[in-house]
Amino acid sequence: MVQLDPDRDLPGWNAVQAPAGRMLAAQAWASDGLLVQLAPDHVGADVRGRLLQGAEVTPGQRDADAVAVAAWCGEVGQLLARVDVIALPTLLGPPPRLDEADRMYGIRQTLPVNAAGLPALALPVRSRGGLPASLQLVGPARSEPLLLVLGAVLEAAGGSRAPRRR
Repeated sequence: MVQLDPDRDLPGWNAVQAPAGRMLAAQAWASDGLLVQLAPDHVGADVRGRLLQGAEVTPGQRDADAVAVAAWCGEVGQLLARVDVIALPTLLGPPPRLDEADRMYGIRQTLPVNAAGLPALALPVRSRGGLPASLQLVGPARSEPLLLVLGAVLEAAGGSRAPRRR
């Protein structure tokens, strides 16, 4: 196991958040925008709002965002050439309550991984105080079998916990 320094090993993490968010919003609009245009009442207000944000992304922004995300992919690719898997928190804190769902966008740590197109596995882990927590395992392209095996090993070792059934 290698302890990583995010500032040294993934310096573009914070910088890629906004371009990745715009890029994914624009892609969502391209694939699902017609639904909003034809049947806006059939799409929840929160989803409709996010899709409409994608409609506002200009071609110039898309081009600049593609350059930023490509640079990020190179950066994370260099790191994954040195390590087999990157372990990161899925969220910066406990998940928000349903009435605070918009807060999720400020604390999630999955966007840079999604933008890079890398496989990842998020699994619940033990935390102090019983609050829900989650670990994100990220691997290089086509490493899904490795991530699933690592997730099973963590779960068997007691490092992961399945949600309680009520």
